[in-house]
Amino acid sequence: MRWLDRTLVASSHSIALCTTEKGFAKALKHLRIPKKDRPSFVLNWHSDATAHYFENREQRTKAVVVCLRNFEDKSAEQQVGLLAHEAVHIWQQIKADYGETNPSPEFEAYSIQSLVQLLFAEFRRQTK
Repeated sequence: MRWLDRTLVASSHSIALCTTEKGFAKALKHLRIPKKDRPSFVLNWHSDATAHYFENREQRTKAVVVCLRNFEDKSAEQQVGLLAHEAVHIWQQIKADYGETNPSPEFEAYSIQSLVQLLFAEFRRQTK
C-alpha cells in the first residue's frame, strides 16, 4: 500500500520567486516574454515586492513571478510578511481566474497558507 498525494486542487498557475533581477530576467526568458514587454523587477520605487502575472493564450498557461528586493535588512518576520502579502495577491488572481467569488473562509485560509509556505521555502533555499 502507498499513501497518495494529499493535494486536492493543483493550481493552474506556475509560480516562481525571484530574489535577484538576474533571476527575474531568466524567468521571463523561460516564459518567452519579449524584452520589449518585460516589466520592471519591482513595479514602483517604494515597494519591496511585486507579483507579476503572465498568460500565454496559445499554450493556455498562466504564471506568477514574485519579485522580492531589499530583504537583507529586514527581520525574518518582515520577510515572511512580504511573502504573505504577495501570496494573498496570488490567491486573489487565481480566485479571479477561476471565477470564484465566494470560496469558504477555510479553503481560502488553507490556500494562502500553502502559498506562503511555498514562497517561504523557496526564499530560504535562495538565501541560504
